[in-house]
Amino acid sequence: MAQYSMHVQVIGRSSGRSVIAAAAYRSGEKIHDDRQGIDHDYRYREDVVHKELLFPKDAPAFRGQGHGGRCVLA
Repeated sequence: MAQYSMHVQVIGRSSGRSVIAAAAYRSGEKIHDDRQGIDHDYRYREDVVHKELLFPKDAPAFRGQGHGGRCVLA
């Protein structure tokens, strides 16, 4: 029987953390942070088995996925 586990963590800019950096690390991808003007590159990670992005039905559509590992909101 499979067991479900979930971990939730608040990532706040006030404590010097970046949600973009956290997303790049967790997904093992390279994502550009437009606000800070830096790239977070974690493509070297080999322990990421599965990654998937889920959005609500009313979320904005994406325009131009895959621009250097980042997505741009329309």
